[in-house]
Amino acid sequence: MQETTIQAIDIDRRIRLLTVTSALCIGGAERVAGCLTERVERRWFEAAACYLKECGPVGEHMKLAGVEVVPIPGLSLGRRDYLTSAKLRRLIRARRIQVIHTHD
Repeated sequence: MQETTIQAIDIDRRIRLLTVTSALCIGGAERVAGCLTERVERRWFEAAACYLKECGPVGEHMKLAGVEVVPIPGLSLGRRDYLTSAKLRRLIRARRIQVIHTHD
């Protein structure tokens, strides 16, 4: 029973990591971001990925690997969004992200 309590405490103390990329389509940077996020040590990190434009096949692969993949809030496909940085900031604060890893 004590072992279960220790595991629960460890889960609550994991570092919240967000990988941010413009799109998760097929490409070198996208593959690197996907592999790093998928393979991060889950005992130490609570990893998620955020895309600014398009999810794509790399994003779908990440979802299958158990990574939470989220769009930027209020995503408008095909339109220029001048509020992207403000939206990303709100997402980071709402999720209490501690480490941001970007590729772009």
